[in-house]
Parts: sequence; structure tokens; C-alpha cells
Amino acid sequence: MDIKERTINYQDDRPFKSRLCKIGHIEPHYHPHDLELIFCLSGSIQLTAGHQHIKIQAGEIFSVDYRDIHYIHSDCDNLTLIFHMDLTRTHLPWDRLQHVFFACESCHCYPYQKDAMDEVKDILLALSYVQHTASDPT
Repeated sequence: MDIKERTINYQDDRPFKSRLCKIGHIEPHYHPHDLELIFCLSGSIQLTAGHQHIKIQAGEIFSVDYRDIHYIHSDCDNLTLIFHMDLTRTHLPWDRLQHVFFACESCHCYPYQKDAMDEVKDILLALSYVQHTASDPT
């Protein structure tokens, strides 16, 4: 199996990038210093990351840490927001962040965490909207 490093090309000096897509199959890969948030908007997708095999349903979100080998596939119609954040370009130093594990997984949320998860989803949608509407169409 050929596992590739995928570098994200960020634009406009932003430390984030989002992409709206229909997923069929995304080959195994990892990101050198990027957090990936997968937000299934409709349908469902299958994610394999590390030792986990997760079915992400519409409305659910799942994070993939930097350097985690992962792949995604789906046999059904879906609409998925893939959001990347460059962890080397935040206000926190990379030498500290590289030792942090992120967990943003709606499937593992307790009821008292639901409001915070909804806020994370709103932020992802808002940042994606900014990215896709701020471009000069000319």
C-alpha cells in the first residue's frame, strides 16, 4: 500500500482551507502538520484513521490529527465538508501543539457537550463561507 503525504495549499495567508465534495474514495494519506475535520452534511461516509473504523452520518463531525494515516470512502451519495487547519500557523507554538491530540467527534459527545459541538460546526461553516465568498470573481 502506497501511503502519501498530502500537503495542503493554503490561500490568502489563511491558516485554514475547506473543500466541499462528494466522496467516493480517498486513498490512504496523512498531513504533516494539519488538523483535518470531516463534516458529513448529507448521506454517510466511512473513515479509517489509525485503528478506528468510523461511519460518519449526516450532521456528524470527526477530527483526524496531523500525521494520522487515514482514508475515506462511501458507496452512497454524500456531501462532505473537509476542513484543514495548519497547526504551525496558529498563535500557539508548534513545538507545543505537535504533542497535542485533538478530539472533535460528535459520535462520542456527551449530552452536555452538544452545544459546544454545535458551535464548532457553526464555526466551520462560517469559515468555509468566508473562504469561498471572499475570492474576487474577476
